[in-house]
Amino acid sequence: MRVSPNQVSFDSAKSWKDIYGHVGGRKVFLKSDFYDSDGRPKSVVSSRDPTEHGAMRKLLSNAFSAKALAEQESIVHSYVDLFIKQIGKHATGKEEGEEMVKWYNWCTFDIIGDLAFGDPFGCLEAGVPHFWVSTILDAVRSGTYYAALIKYFGNSKFSMALKSLIIPQGLLKQRERHLGYSKDKLIKYSARHSSGV
Repeated sequence: MRVSPNQVSFDSAKSWKDIYGHVGGRKVFLKSDFYDSDGRPKSVVSSRDPTEHGAMRKLLSNAFSAKALAEQESIVHSYVDLFIKQIGKHATGKEEGEEMVKWYNWCTFDIIGDLAFGDPFGCLEAGVPHFWVSTILDAVRSGTYYAALIKYFGNSKFSMALKSLIIPQGLLKQRERHLGYSKDKLIKYSARHSSGV
């Protein structure tokens, strides 16, 4: 469906492969200039340059090999087992949809925390949210405002100047808190890893 003069939205699995997959003999689709928006260093998610993106993917490829993923399977299983145990213990039958979303989020974040930082958030074990879960969700919400700014005003200094007027201050603060906490976690993980702990 065309949603603007230069934007088309797709909703099929085939379109995902066609757009993001590596198809021989076809020109690579470049990401939009949305990814140039906030001035942070480029990552495998934000890099628009196919050569730069390819080099980043190569650095990460070993972590996502079949062997590496199989080695992490027991970690994922342990959280899924704990998730099932806690659902059986805490499910009340009231507001089940909301309850399940909460528990699925906690399970997801505990797995990601363990795999990415070697330090789970403890949400499943404690049965309570970790502050970073809501911080990340708010940071994602702030991203929708960024996307709207860029869509309507382009990726410009003007649109970035508008961000403090349009994006709620609470969401901006949560976004900065999220980025800071992520950086701290990575520094601590790197220090433990390099010291052999």
